[in-house]
Amino acid sequence: MTASIIQTAVESHDAVLAKEALREIDLRLGSTLDSNERVYLFFSAASCCGILRDFKRAREHLFLALQQQPDNPDTKLSFEFIGVSSVRKKGITAPR
Repeated sequence: MTASIIQTAVESHDAVLAKEALREIDLRLGSTLDSNERVYLFFSAASCCGILRDFKRAREHLFLALQQQPDNPDTKLSFEFIGVSSVRKKGITAPR
């Protein structure tokens, strides 16, 4: 059920669910040492913070995810993708 709360919050872009998911993420981060799980949780937290328009906190979670697996190409790709998505939500467009 808890993974469902996190996934549902990210997929639905619902602010109430995002707040609930962030609480669940904090609990799970405190109880896992698995780097794959921590990366997932940090990226999910970044997405939830983006939903809540807390872009500073979203950026912090992105960097925490990258620190878990700095040499993993999938982590790097997700870091870049979620980072670009956050910038778009914030309303900043890249120069062309």
